[in-house]
Amino acid sequence: MTNFCQTPPAPQTDYANYLIKDPYIFDFIQAKGKADERNIEQQFTDHITKFLLELGTP
Repeated sequence: MTNFCQTPPAPQTDYANYLIKDPYIFDFIQAKGKADERNIEQQFTDHITKFLLELGTP
């Protein structure tokens, strides 16, 4: 909860609220219609694994 709607003027309030949002964008998940939770979890895990492997070893 913030006091952004009370403190700055309206245009700045909208921008401040936009900056503190933490959106979750899962464009890589190929879910259509009702998605099975297990399938989404597996796709998410596969994507993270692929990403970490692309980073390589230290």
